[in-house]
Amino acid sequence: MRGIKTSEGARVGIIAALLEGGAVSETARRFGVEKATVTRIKQLIPEKVLNVVETEHQDTIYDLIADHLRASLHGATRIAELTENTKWIEQQSVKEIRDFYGELTEKSIRIYDIFKQLSLTIGQPGTPDAL
Repeated sequence: MRGIKTSEGARVGIIAALLEGGAVSETARRFGVEKATVTRIKQLIPEKVLNVVETEHQDTIYDLIADHLRASLHGATRIAELTENTKWIEQQSVKEIRDFYGELTEKSIRIYDIFKQLSLTIGQPGTPDAL
């Protein structure tokens, strides 16, 4: 790959991938070029443009994490509602119920803690307090 000129089409594709928030290594792999090539092309893009793209990409990731957390917790809530079903409860051992509740609680707390560690501003849409 070294010393081989990157085609105009590949350069345009690389720029498009970078503007979509693609990482340098991911983009290099996708286009079959060295990371240094992608880095050189990335340096041609004005920093203001890249900052906007990175901010939008970061917002998208935060939104996806918030959506996933919300869906996971809603799902866990629906599953936990099984404990209100007397017939279901009677079919479970104490150990199964304890493990079931413990697992649901632990996972919910871990997901919430990870989400908080992203240093999102409290009260903003997509943050734990907005769920």
